Amino acid sequence: MTSSQILMGWGVYLVGAMACTLALWLITGSINPRVRRLLRTGTFVLLVTPWSHSTDPNLLLPALWAMIYDGLSAGFPEMARAGLPLVIVTAACSIIATSLPVSGKERKKQQPSNQSEQQPERQPKERHEPTV
Repeated sequence: MTSSQILMGWGVYLVGAMACTLALWLITGSINPRVRRLLRTGTFVLLVTPWSHSTDPNLLLPALWAMIYDGLSAGFPEMARAGLPLVIVTAACSIIATSLPVSGKERKKQQPSNQSEQQPERQPKERHEPTV
């Protein structure tokens, strides 16, 4: 593969990874902020972490797919070669994502607003029943 083909492949892959991340962003909009942040960052890290290809150290592939391919073709020892760094990076990302504080803006989204307390309830002054 030439370097232009590799760059084009990475470009297409990153567009697809961003589309998947955007879909996950929309799906996880209403859950707990810490869990939401953990899912979003963990998925993004799993998709875009690069790893060198076994035959050419200058050729970088997504680590998740290199790990899966190596596991299917060569077995567990080759799978662990790309899998161990991927697990370490994902664990570090998970620790950072869950330890960051949740802002007050996200807490306000979680609490239901009572609009009936803010605005008085409107009732008609007189009620006219229809006659038959």
